Amino acid sequence: MIQIKQQGPFSVTFHSKAESCSQDNNNVLIWDAKVGSVEQCMKACEGWPSGHAGNANANRPCGAGYFFKKPDGKKLCRLFEKCDTCKGQTYVGKTFQKTGSASCDDAEPTTAEPTTAEPTTAAPTTAAPTVAPTAAPTRRRAPTRRRAAPTTTAPPTRRRAPTRRRAPTRRRTSPTMTFSTYAYRCPNYFSPGRVHSCSGGLYIRGTMYKYGGSGCHNSFWPSKGCFVYGGKVYYSTCSESQQGRSDHQVACQNLR
Repeated sequence: MIQIKQQGPFSVTFHSKAESCSQDNNNVLIWDAKVGSVEQCMKACEGWPSGHAGNANANRPCGAGYFFKKPDGKKLCRLFEKCDTCKGQTYVGKTFQKTGSASCDDAEPTTAEPTTAEPTTAAPTTAAPTVAPTAAPTRRRAPTRRRAAPTTTAPPTRRRAPTRRRAPTRRRTSPTMTFSTYAYRCPNYFSPGRVHSCSGGLYIRGTMYKYGGSGCHNSFWPSKGCFVYGGKVYYSTCSESQQGRSDHQVACQNLR
């Protein structure tokens, strides 16, 4: 995507799009700088860490920001150290970064986790047809000669018709179930959507995530269902109204 315009030391990378800088690899300086406009969000990045001296990332530079508004009207300003990798987001917003820095729009955006080749599904094996044995024909008995009586011949035994071979039954190939992860909730076009069974671990896009436990330990945990965090998959028992945090990625499944 071509940068739209330059505002001060920043260039707008995405003007109104559900895509922004990746929050992976500890790239987020602060999840919400608590400002009310994109201009104030830019000033917060330009003057970082002014007003946030106690932040654990105060010694790192700010290179980009993402300003967006939730459906409930709450505005958030997320600041990043850099923006060399793109990632899909849940909400539409404006992304800006320092002019001249490595831009994520030079590469393909990533999804909620590193993309790997999907496992190859083995082709279904067709069972060999069962052939019923064909009965051998019964030999004709030689006629028995009687003394002083006309000779009679026993009627021949009819041959049994060979059993027809049954055509092999083809196995129907069931649709492939794919798993992905997203921030806050699954896309509307996913069916059946949210994963609710992961106690045995979950295989997502080439990576096996071991089961880490269940519960509703804090407000970062999303609503009820499976989610991925820190290389493991967990099952949340939180209420449906709890949204969680974007780095606690919900597990979604889709039939295709």
